[in-house]
Amino acid sequence: MKRNKLVFWLVLLGFSATAMMTKGCSCLNQANKDVLTEESETPTSGHLKVATDDALAPVIQKQIDEFSRIYPKAKFDLVENSTRKVVEMLLNKDVRAVVFSYKLSAKEDSVINALGLHVKKDLVARDALCLIVNAKNPVKSLSMNQLKLILSGEAENWSLFGGKNQPIQVFYTSPNDARNMYLRDTLRISQFAAKAYPCTSAAQMREFVTKYESAIGYESISNLRDLTDPDRAGEQTEIKLLSVSADSVGAKAYLPLQSHVYEGYYPLTYGVYHLYYEFERLPQGFAAFLSREGQKMFLRNGVAPIENPVRIIYFKQDE
Repeated sequence: MKRNKLVFWLVLLGFSATAMMTKGCSCLNQANKDVLTEESETPTSGHLKVATDDALAPVIQKQIDEFSRIYPKAKFDLVENSTRKVVEMLLNKDVRAVVFSYKLSAKEDSVINALGLHVKKDLVARDALCLIVNAKNPVKSLSMNQLKLILSGEAENWSLFGGKNQPIQVFYTSPNDARNMYLRDTLRISQFAAKAYPCTSAAQMREFVTKYESAIGYESISNLRDLTDPDRAGEQTEIKLLSVSADSVGAKAYLPLQSHVYEGYYPLTYGVYHLYYEFERLPQGFAAFLSREGQKMFLRNGVAPIENPVRIIYFKQDE
């Protein structure tokens, strides 16, 4: 009986040891495979998972398509999420590169420094926050202070700004969205008006602005080509852009056109950043592409580039 029990435990232990050895070998093989993958990666070949916020996703997809066309040995997976989630994915090493609007929060900067992460941050383009209203709204422009009064709820009627006597309906995106964060930081408001309505997406916001005459919302310049592209002038008749002026005396109001964003005339402008692990080869290659060929791709897709001069097209703008 004792012998049978001993054999039983030896068999059981032997099985467990074998299982552990098998698992260990499997992990070792995977580790070797990962090392081999990293060693075989070059600035123009390999596999790269990139995350971006939803405002930039269409533009970044076109950047990836062009990079892959030029360098067919490079394969990409593009993940779309909120701005804060995108940065979190990079810090957790779920992705090796991210492209997002606006800037890192102080907390995110401190995490990168505390962990000693070798993360490179490149300014690759300039985006702009465009104010959109219903086409039937007679208001043509707002100053930065007037915008603050509207979004904070201190001003509640369009008649205060030369519009009709009707209540202002503010629509806004998620607090984790770069556009939302940029407006709150720039205008120094802790939250949007109490009667403001949260939207699940920028597309839903645009739908509401189209539907309601008293609505005001916002969108990034790259997603409003039907309003900012001179070749498509007059195509959109249900919503319109507002010009925006700085708060200084006599400041001129500007529409969010590429040339105005590039020259720094339009007030609601912010950077587009590429963050990546700087010692990894394919992320380095994609970074180099964004700083050169990618500048033309940004220009073609409605975003203001950093390096290349833009072709300035002047619209006849209502005073």
